[in-house]
Amino acid sequence: MTVKHKIKILLLTLGIFQLTTVFGQKTELDTVFVKRSIGINEFEIDTLYISGGRSSTQVLAGTMFLPSSDKMNGLLNNGLSPISLEIIQECDNTTDPRTFNEYPKFISTSRVGNILTIDVSVIANCCHNFLGEAEVIGSDTLNLVYTSYGGFCSCNCCFTLRYKFDTSMEDIYQVLNYVTINGSKTIGQIVKQDLATKQHIDKIRKIFENYIEYQESTDSRDNKDLMSKSLKAITSLTNKDELELLINVWMYYDPTDYPDIPEIYRILKNSRPNSIEAVKNRIDNKKEWETNESAPYSDLKNLLQRLENE
Repeated sequence: MTVKHKIKILLLTLGIFQLTTVFGQKTELDTVFVKRSIGINEFEIDTLYISGGRSSTQVLAGTMFLPSSDKMNGLLNNGLSPISLEIIQECDNTTDPRTFNEYPKFISTSRVGNILTIDVSVIANCCHNFLGEAEVIGSDTLNLVYTSYGGFCSCNCCFTLRYKFDTSMEDIYQVLNYVTINGSKTIGQIVKQDLATKQHIDKIRKIFENYIEYQESTDSRDNKDLMSKSLKAITSLTNKDELELLINVWMYYDPTDYPDIPEIYRILKNSRPNSIEAVKNRIDNKKEWETNESAPYSDLKNLLQRLENE
């Protein structure tokens, strides 16, 4: 066999191998393009190839929960599902390094309806983001997990992370009492919303949302009686979302022959200073249909003055 014939056979073999490789793929590859800035108006593009249908859960970017890890799947067995993990305070380099051993620190925990929110401050490399998980340990403790990762800088600083969970199932029994992070000795208390107050807030929310949805000028006697009963059962509130709900009810729940809107002012007055901040926030977040000159939005400034001065 001549050298010429050997070359032809080799080329034919390579061609068959390439065709086999191409058409023998069991799954197509998804393509993910990653853009990286390298200067003013300059950037580089990298390309990732990932098995088809998996890219949405395989690409990790920035600060986020690890999707569908064993720990995260295990949360479902405890009535919890992850909503989000985010940095709410970026690298704070004013924190004294001599206090780093006091971290992590739990800043706050809150329950609003079925949403459990936990804010915690941690120390990490200045250039890092965070991947998070969570698990229930024992019978009443939620252990938050984070791993910092990313580029390396020659400094550490304080970040505040916000973990948010849907507690639709757990909330019925509210079995969680404590929270830890990365298995440390730092323990936080998971607040329990007073169930009676929660039930009254839920009733107020449902009546109000139905009233607004249908834009009625009247409401049933049963609804008005239930609204009054629920308002009179509440002494004070601290949760900003619940306070905002009452402010909106004060503004827009005005069916004919309804005398108990003053009950809302009583609650707001008892809820100072949280209610004052809630009214200021509502003023700053004017709806698109509201104007400074028209009631009820224009009445908010008078409400704020009363709360500040009485």
